[in-house]
Amino acid sequence: MLTQPDRLVALQQAMTAPDLRRPALAEIDDVKAYLLKQTGLDYDRDLQPWVGNEVTFAFTDRDLGASAVDGLESSKPAADGAQQPGYLLALEIEPGKAQQAREFLQFFWQQQSLSGNTPQSERINGARSLYSLKRLKRPRSNQLASQPNALPAATALVGDRFVLFANDVRVLRRSLHTTQNGANLAQNRAYRDAVAQLPQQRIGLAYVETSLLTHALNRATGVELTAAGLPKFMATSLGITNTGLTANAWIPADTTTTGKQVNDRSNANELTDLAAPNDMTTQSDLAALSLAVRQFLPADTTVALTGQSFSQIKASLKSGGLSNQVLPSFFQLGFETLTAQRPFSLAYRAPSDDWIWAIAHDPEGIDQLNRGVQAQGYSAVPVPIGEVQATAWTKFTARPLQRDLGRKSASDSLETEILGLHVQQGDCDLFASTLSAMESALSAAANQNLLLDEPRFQGAIAALENPDNGYLYIDWPAISAPAMQAVPAIKAIETAARRLVSHIDTLAVTRRQADVSFSIQTTALETTAAPSR
Repeated sequence: MLTQPDRLVALQQAMTAPDLRRPALAEIDDVKAYLLKQTGLDYDRDLQPWVGNEVTFAFTDRDLGASAVDGLESSKPAADGAQQPGYLLALEIEPGKAQQAREFLQFFWQQQSLSGNTPQSERINGARSLYSLKRLKRPRSNQLASQPNALPAATALVGDRFVLFANDVRVLRRSLHTTQNGANLAQNRAYRDAVAQLPQQRIGLAYVETSLLTHALNRATGVELTAAGLPKFMATSLGITNTGLTANAWIPADTTTTGKQVNDRSNANELTDLAAPNDMTTQSDLAALSLAVRQFLPADTTVALTGQSFSQIKASLKSGGLSNQVLPSFFQLGFETLTAQRPFSLAYRAPSDDWIWAIAHDPEGIDQLNRGVQAQGYSAVPVPIGEVQATAWTKFTARPLQRDLGRKSASDSLETEILGLHVQQGDCDLFASTLSAMESALSAAANQNLLLDEPRFQGAIAALENPDNGYLYIDWPAISAPAMQAVPAIKAIETAARRLVSHIDTLAVTRRQADVSFSIQTTALETTAAPSR
């Protein structure tokens, strides 16, 4: 975090209506306590008097007991054989406040000594450190808090600039030694190249190795996640607007190790650029078609995806560790025939599970799709929708009836299965899962009842860089419950960071090669504070 926490609080209070400032402040206090609950520290009492503009938290080691740090003697491994992750917290000292920082450290270890936890002292690269070999007990209020060696078991004062906290002296030694041996993140080529691509105006910066992140979430939630299919690392910068947060990420295309040089920006990316060049039209025609296919997104769309090539969805699903089978049955048949480089928009509506897909007109692709669908046993049936003639691909399936009283045998009935509907509208081919979904799409275009005109959507998209290239938009309150059921990783993240995500309203993402732009819009607080969860 690259700004003093109190400045963020002041900014949040300035942007909040006067009658909502008190509950807003209460929620901020709750979040501060939540973030520091692993450390046993109280922000207002222990840190606020001296902390400066930079606060860094690092998950440094998956298991301290399994790896020697510089071959130095250190605290004992866990007797029960449990893994001991390594954590480091580095806080910048505000200029002129070094004495307050020293007094805090002195008071902290005095309290530890009074409780029978006498610290040991050591000079590490000129910095005075104090540490305890005795486990500090924390309340067993949650799974992470009950882990051994919660912060802080070791502290160091680095001149008048930084205070370091660690859950083990081995972490502290490693941190202080890397300032001289060059094995630090600031000297990592991949890190420096990635951060150089991010906006310089930022309030926060994150650098994450995927394997360590998934491991930490596994420990926090008990849900087994995997880093398979994900990039080795990503770097993200965080900004703030008057309605929420913005973030920009740099995700490398191919890094076999975190130290490997990041690929050039022009290289192909595993998640292919949504705005790839399109040879079938001029740029002005392409822009017009991109807007045309978005005119069929109804205002009540809960998930919208737009771009220039639907075939890239395959790569996106693969990168996220998902199969094409998560898509509706229609797309299993249509993928190979309607995935040319042409603008598209896809809408999903919860809780009905309806989908609407608009794509720039492709007569050859439609003919191939029609033949392929009919080869699967579906019939093309004309369906009038007002003045529009649509085609529905349907087939009959047998469904046995329950025995009626007084009858000796069961009879069969025929049930109609609808694979999807199609209609051509101008330069667009429009598909939908149901008759009502098709009617909604046609009505949205005719009556201008569009997602594009919704204030929540506009606020989410406005914060993105180059949203015209294509984007993913999510109405989080409407989609969160089914999303958490379908994707365990989302449930795990929500469980681990509930206080931080409880006010998310909309999410939006766009991507250009390795550059990813995020927008997170938040809801307004109620007039009374929400109960803590």
